[in-house]
Amino acid sequence: MGARLSGAALVHSTAAACVIVGIDLSKRDIVLWVPGTSQHGVPDKLKDMVAKLMPDSTIVVVEYAATTRFASSRAEGMRNLVSILSVIKKRMRKGQRLFVAGESQGAWVVSDILANHKYYEMISGAVLLGHPGIAANHFKDDPKVLEINHTDDIVTMADQGDMELAHNVERFLHGDLLTAPYFVKYAISHPHIAAWLALLGISRIPYIGNLVPMFHDYSNDYLLATLWLADDRG
Repeated sequence: MGARLSGAALVHSTAAACVIVGIDLSKRDIVLWVPGTSQHGVPDKLKDMVAKLMPDSTIVVVEYAATTRFASSRAEGMRNLVSILSVIKKRMRKGQRLFVAGESQGAWVVSDILANHKYYEMISGAVLLGHPGIAANHFKDDPKVLEINHTDDIVTMADQGDMELAHNVERFLHGDLLTAPYFVKYAISHPHIAAWLALLGISRIPYIGNLVPMFHDYSNDYLLATLWLADDRG
């Protein structure tokens, strides 16, 4: 059995502590996965691909609330990820590689952490899947960060750093119909995504909503993400 991290007392949350205990430091590559909203654990499809394409690796999930209370949920994810990175930094040996990947809200968490130069320098690479457009930090053409966004995904279309939109989306998702005037105004000023906003509204209608096609599913991109992480870019 490979050496495993100890010292869960060094982190402040149970979720972070569980990740630290589960990391196998005998492996060359450490992969941290931050899931999207309402998701928990590492998807089996991704886990299998990492095991096949990165055989000398360990992949663990960074758990957090992952709810549509985006401000508090994202903050918790950031705290947990920072706690884990801080411990890993002390325990990694020469020649090991650290990767971070996130999907949807998880990508938002990862991007906010990588905006800090200290954590950016720690990683060998990162993948952001379905990275919300409203996030303040994006990494287009960055050699260490791969962003995978579908062109028809409304989540990735919004203006960078538009926290007013984030706040109103959160309100809408929790049943606040008083956000309707805001979205009408937003659709008028952003006609290129007006249709997608309408679909978002329809998707919340019982029974009918299940018929709306979902463009925010990135499970078919796990292969590309894993191949990119597995590539030895020096």
